[in-house]
Parts: sequence; C-alpha cells; structure tokens
Amino acid sequence: MPLSIRERALQRLHQDIATDGIVYLSRRERAAALQAVTDRRDDYEIARELVLRHQLGRFFRVAIFGSARLKKGDPEFDFVVNLSRDLVVAIDPDIVSGGGPGIMWAAHMGSNEGKAIRESRGLKTHSRNVGITLRTLPNQPKPHPDLHFDFSHGEFSTRIEEFGDQSQVSIFAAGGEGTLLEMQNGIQLRQVGHLEPTYPLIATNYWRALLEAKYRTFYYNREITGQRTMVDREHLGIVQLSDDIGEIVEIVSTAHTIWKRDIRDHIRVGR
Repeated sequence: MPLSIRERALQRLHQDIATDGIVYLSRRERAAALQAVTDRRDDYEIARELVLRHQLGRFFRVAIFGSARLKKGDPEFDFVVNLSRDLVVAIDPDIVSGGGPGIMWAAHMGSNEGKAIRESRGLKTHSRNVGITLRTLPNQPKPHPDLHFDFSHGEFSTRIEEFGDQSQVSIFAAGGEGTLLEMQNGIQLRQVGHLEPTYPLIATNYWRALLEAKYRTFYYNREITGQRTMVDREHLGIVQLSDDIGEIVEIVSTAHTIWKRDIRDHIRVGR
C-alpha cells in the first residue's frame, strides 16, 4: 500500500535512526525545503485557478458522498441509485464520488441507469462518472470500473479539496466519519464564502439528529444562557435536509438553471 507523506517521513527517520543511531538534520536544508514548498504551492494555486476556470465554466457536476460499507439492497444504497438516476434523467449532470464501493458504487449505478433512460427517450446524454480516489487507504479497493475519470490522491487534504473543485452540488447520504468530514468541510467552505451561496449542500435525514445536536451546542444552548454563540444564525440552514428525491432533484435543477444562465450559456469551447 502506498504511504502518506507523513508516513514516508517517519519511516525514513526510523530507518536512519536504526542505521546510524543519531540523525543530524540541517537547518539550511529545512529552510530550502520550506521555500520549495512555498514556491510550488504558489505555482499549484495558479494552475488550479486556470483548471477551475475551465471546470466551472463547462461542466455541471454533482458530488454524492456516503459509506463504502453499504450494499445493494440496503435502503440507503437503493435510495442513492434512484436519486442519481433521476438527477441524470432530469438535467444530465456528471456524477462525482470517491470512486469506491457502497454509496459510491450506487451513485454511478444510478447514473448509468439514468443515461440509459435518456437514450431510450431519444435524448442526448453527456453525463460522466468521476471518481476522486485515495490511494493510501488500507485495503483500498480498485476504482469503480464504470468511472470515466479517476483523479487519484495520496492525501485526504488534497482529495477533499478536489471534491469542491469538481462539483457545483454536494449530497450527503448515510455514512460515517469520512462522510461527516466531507460534509463539515462543505459547511465551513460555505460559511467563509469559499463556496458560492448558490452551491447547495443537501443531506438525507440520517444526519438530522447529529446536525441538530451540533447546532444546539454551538448556538441555541448558548443563546438561551446569554453566552456568545459559536456560529451565526444565518449559517444554521446551510445544509438542506431531505429524503424526498423529487425535492432534491428540484433543488439541484434550480442550481443547474442558475449556472447555465449565469455561466454556461456564455461559454464557447474551442481547441
């Protein structure tokens, strides 16, 4: 299994200690490495902005998050299949996932069903399956075979960043710590304006109790006792909760209409 950058650095330290006993680290080497990181980060951000200009101008993509543990026949799995299918039938978006099993597989299974329905109705379909995978997980399965694109990462930090870059909507189905991390990242990006106000964050009612508990702690309990709240009131509704596929499709369709009107209808693609 490939190692993360942190794991590689620690492994090298342990190996050098085992070989030499004492490891000498150069201040000059550290300073040069820090400068190299800064320079490359600047270059990366310039390149990323150019990629985003093309990405956000040309492609409407819906990211669907959820547990890798769920299987076909589980209600949450079947819900995502039906949701993804109806989204593709309605507006033909690309579907983005983590590229693995469970809910991720369900998202692309539904996408494929939606494309088949559109084609049977004589409608054009451009929807593609996009996977944003992590190659440094233990027992990491191979990417889903139906992916058209696989953007592979070695670090959680860059992977979670790309989910925002690759999408105009995020939907959070049933999941665990990973899905919670991805949802919280989306909430924070909306709070600080790094995602536009028209970017929908939608979660199934599986998350209702957790979100309500969080906002009681952050806001309501402190407001009652006259303490300073930890979140602004207008941020309490950033995540829209729904188990109604028709309602979710309508929310996403509205975001798609705004994107087409404000951006895509003004784009011309050439060589």
